[in-house]
Amino acid sequence: MYPIVTIPNKVRLVTGLLSRTRALELEKSDPEFPKRIRIGHSTGWLTSELQSYLSKKAGQSANADTRQAA
Repeated sequence: MYPIVTIPNKVRLVTGLLSRTRALELEKSDPEFPKRIRIGHSTGWLTSELQSYLSKKAGQSANADTRQAA
């Protein structure tokens, strides 16, 4: 089971794909990427939002591949 909030140093562990640096870049460049929340002195992303983002992007990529093959 994954934590409710994913801190930047644990992004790859939870997502299996994104590095800390890439997640921070996406947060700035992609308006659909989840924004971090602050809890005390720490910040992190809601794990469910990270997983939803990746699922959505995977679906868009699969649809694009299907259209190109047709």
